[in-house]
Amino acid sequence: MNRIYQPLLTALLMASSLNGAAFAHEGHDDAPGSLKAIHGGMVKSLKDANIEVLANGTTLKLYPVSHEGKAIAPNTLKLTATTTLPKGKPVALPLAAKPDHWEATMDAQGAHRYTLTVTLQDEAHSHSADFTIEPQESE
Repeated sequence: MNRIYQPLLTALLMASSLNGAAFAHEGHDDAPGSLKAIHGGMVKSLKDANIEVLANGTTLKLYPVSHEGKAIAPNTLKLTATTTLPKGKPVALPLAAKPDHWEATMDAQGAHRYTLTVTLQDEAHSHSADFTIEPQESE
């Protein structure tokens, strides 16, 4: 009888330990080094700063945040952006500097999604990140 129940018991123990491992990632947003969206957007890390993008209708807001989570004045960084519609070529997106973010208007021309490429430049290098934007009606 022991031989019959041993594989079953082993399988149950393995399954319960896997289940525990799956829950180990719960709350991973609080892990050190994780990127937090302060304004409810999407965050990507670049070399000198994190960039949070918030899309609302045709308006895009790009918030620069230090790796420590503190706001950075946009006029202290050199940021450029391009957008690429599906099957399209990259097009420069003019950014207007505001006190705490950059703002732009993007007409997605009926596309369900497009790519926003943000490039942060320093003295010698440039670092880019891609955001997939799914336009929605303004709230």
